[in-house]
Amino acid sequence: MAETEPQAGDAGPPKGMPALKAHVNANKIDVALWAIRVLTVLFTIGYVLPLFNNPVSAFYKALLANAATSALRLHQRIPAREISISREFMARFFLEDSAHYLFYSLIFMNVAPNLLILTPIFLFALLHAASYSLTILDTLGQNSMWVARLLISLVEFQSRNILRAAALAEIVLFPLVAFMALFGYCGLLTPFVYYYFVTWRYASRRNPYTRNTFRELRVAAERAADRPALPAALKGTIHSAVQLVCRMAPPMEHVQQSVYSHYYYLLAEPTYFVLPQTFFSYLLNLPCNFTINSRPKFAESVQPFSNFSETNEQQLIFICRDLWYHHSRTHAEPYIAYCY
Repeated sequence: MAETEPQAGDAGPPKGMPALKAHVNANKIDVALWAIRVLTVLFTIGYVLPLFNNPVSAFYKALLANAATSALRLHQRIPAREISISREFMARFFLEDSAHYLFYSLIFMNVAPNLLILTPIFLFALLHAASYSLTILDTLGQNSMWVARLLISLVEFQSRNILRAAALAEIVLFPLVAFMALFGYCGLLTPFVYYYFVTWRYASRRNPYTRNTFRELRVAAERAADRPALPAALKGTIHSAVQLVCRMAPPMEHVQQSVYSHYYYLLAEPTYFVLPQTFFSYLLNLPCNFTINSRPKFAESVQPFSNFSETNEQQLIFICRDLWYHHSRTHAEPYIAYCY
């Protein structure tokens, strides 16, 4: 019994304001990202509910906050020593999702305010701010703030739906921008510039939700066009619109078309997990550090999930969430994902 009692010199990790100050000093950029994302959420709410401020001012402040977030994320993803004026660097630059949304803020700086424009940046800011808020609460040691923790858990539980809603807003905004240009609410070149943004989002390596949403919309449109009761003229219009959008899509030689064609190994001490491609895409959207390698190591210790199907996908998401919580609580080494 005496062995289980804590010794007099033992103490848990520091909590409270001193711990928060130490955390801020050690993670200045991450804390700055969290604060700016919170401001993005508040500015968007201020635009929708203009109780204490000018809604137009809140709209452009939200775009500026999103631009600041994207610039900081680019600073993290691309160190200053790697910046160069070359074609290769520009290609790498526009592969980053942060560059996409930095460009997004610049596109709409001179456009008439619209709620749909703020929808994607609001959803991304809400999701990432909620995730980091748990780290802030753990640092403060405020275990009694169960209401805040409950709200954060609800946001994270709906993370997939939030990302799908953001992707849908990106897509629906394209025809809206075209109509805004026709009626003088934005420049005539804005739809053409926004088209490049949509193609970058479609080809994103880290976020497949725009690409998947396009596919879901195409399937829904084709099913609607195949209804026998639909007039022939409307059916032809739908098929023509689908073909036009498909021709506008960028070539995707490196994107796997089969949903469950490849599997990935996730290293999480002390066990490896083998996960399908769509679930690995979900992992990449969590605020963790991942390293992707071409060959798995220690393959003999891999424990695969057999007979994977969509019915138990939610179970895998819960497993991943537990692994991520373990990582964020214990500050363990970053997960390493191996492609197989």
